Amino acid sequence: MKLALCLFSLLLSIATSSAQTNCSNPKVINLCPAVHLIGETNAGMIDDVTMPCNLPGEDVLYQINAPNGAGHIYVSILNATGDLECTLEQGSCGSGNCSAQFLVAGSSNINFTVANATQYFLWINAATSITYDISIGGDTGTAIINVPNTKGNLQLDSSVCAVPVFNPSKPFFQVAYNGVYKTLPMTLSPLFVAGTLCVTTYFKNTTGVEGIKQFEFDFNPAGFASVTPLPATFPGFYNAGNWQATQNGTKWKFVFADAANVGRGDFTGLPNTCLRYVFCFTVTPLSNLPSQTNVNVTATSDGFGSQYNAAVNMGCCPVGFLNCLNNSGAGGPVAGAASAFGFGFDDPGGALPIVLTYFDAEVVSNKVLIKWVVNSQTNNDYFTIEKSKDNREWRQLEIIDGAGTVNVPITYQIKDNNPFNNVSYYRLKQTDFNGDFAYSPSVKIFIGEEDRWVVYPNPASEYLYVLANDYSSTYHFYNVSGTEVQLKQTVTGNVVKFDLADLRSGFYFIERRYKGEGVSRTKVIVRR
Repeated sequence: MKLALCLFSLLLSIATSSAQTNCSNPKVINLCPAVHLIGETNAGMIDDVTMPCNLPGEDVLYQINAPNGAGHIYVSILNATGDLECTLEQGSCGSGNCSAQFLVAGSSNINFTVANATQYFLWINAATSITYDISIGGDTGTAIINVPNTKGNLQLDSSVCAVPVFNPSKPFFQVAYNGVYKTLPMTLSPLFVAGTLCVTTYFKNTTGVEGIKQFEFDFNPAGFASVTPLPATFPGFYNAGNWQATQNGTKWKFVFADAANVGRGDFTGLPNTCLRYVFCFTVTPLSNLPSQTNVNVTATSDGFGSQYNAAVNMGCCPVGFLNCLNNSGAGGPVAGAASAFGFGFDDPGGALPIVLTYFDAEVVSNKVLIKWVVNSQTNNDYFTIEKSKDNREWRQLEIIDGAGTVNVPITYQIKDNNPFNNVSYYRLKQTDFNGDFAYSPSVKIFIGEEDRWVVYPNPASEYLYVLANDYSSTYHFYNVSGTEVQLKQTVTGNVVKFDLADLRSGFYFIERRYKGEGVSRTKVIVRR
């Protein structure tokens, strides 16, 4: 009997030891190819993550071997049955040199920036026993590629596609109201009664693969009320996928989501003319004055076929984390390489004065180099570079003269010698001789000390904690409408505790203002 008890105790000890996946016996995986593990659980593990990374609860540890080094570790958590914390440790196991992210139940993708080491430790822990699937990948090197330009000749089609035309100087679009084609000036009748306004725009690309990805319509509130797209989601005209509408103030934006999910616009890439795009709105007309019934239209391409000469990341992406390496591949889209086209119902000429093919920024010796490329310019007066801490409030950085009217590509660049610490945003404003102007999309640049902060638990019920790598940050809560919510805060070292007693269940945002300059924001779920 004693021998049997001893044998049972020994077997129990061995089983328990094998389940306690900690620094003494982690689960070892190698990069690459990506590893995909199904049905993982923290049940039966011990709670031994090193502070300050620990979340009380059972922990699972994975040792990641990256023999070629890695600049990023990518983690995909799938089908998690409960909330969890995902923590990556660099250096020796249990060193406390960690980055943590809190995830809600379900599926999430995480991108950890690392320092080209060859070994990492990934902790998965939760306050309760959960199951999950996990896939782990990384970037393990770079390669030099040279992709030729196959974008082709994408342009507004000014041939005989649009008959009748809205304005002889702009024979690439039409306007119809309640099924009747209009010319400038329009007659919208009867006023103050809802009707249907349709805008048809014609493009062509006879030699390449670049197509249209986005349209934006900005309605003058003096001329239109109750503007609603009709319908808000509809199939593509030339490519499989859907156009989807979103609103921002007086602007309605339609973005094409291609069925293949590769970032293509609504164009097959086959040489074609008279590419016809129709967008309709229910509107209530308030005026028939051209200055008040103006609608500014901006179209943006998908950038496919852009020339690309660069070093690209190599490695492997986890299951469920497509395109984690953020590379374009041959002939694929390149950030900042999209073409933009614009015109207004009431502006005197044709399209807006420039075709912007590139706008981006990069950090060079703790300064920011801003570059943009313009393929052609018409009556272009000047450019204004603007900067922002939070992508909301902007200030002027520098003004650069335009080239008037030219049909050759011109590259511009300036340097910001005093970027904001942590995060800076930049955008390009172009102004023509008539005073009309347009903005590029903004770009985000990180500079300075890495901004690390952890918000937990998330979802939260009574209290929320923030752990940051500094002691000087300030925090602000906002509801989904953007209104700031005042909460009681208790600060202990670099941990801030928030009392959520006065908040209803729902979604909120917490904003961290880092050293008075950098701003970052994350979503918080409150559950009662």
